[in-house]
Amino acid sequence: MKGKDAVLFKDEEFVTPQVCTSGGVLDCVSVAINENGIGVRSTRDETKSTLVFSHEEWRNFVASVRAGHFSA
Repeated sequence: MKGKDAVLFKDEEFVTPQVCTSGGVLDCVSVAINENGIGVRSTRDETKSTLVFSHEEWRNFVASVRAGHFSA
């Protein structure tokens, strides 16, 4: 990864599910995927704090969700 002060994700790279943008729902996450990894942030967080995951970490997370290891 780049230095701690480097910008890993640009605001325009983040995608928010349509249900969040069209229905006025505020409790959503936006996701950005690029060569730096995967960035996840809350749509309610005005500071735009971003959690960063490697591609491998993200693949493992998605596989766990699909396998039913998390409950809603």
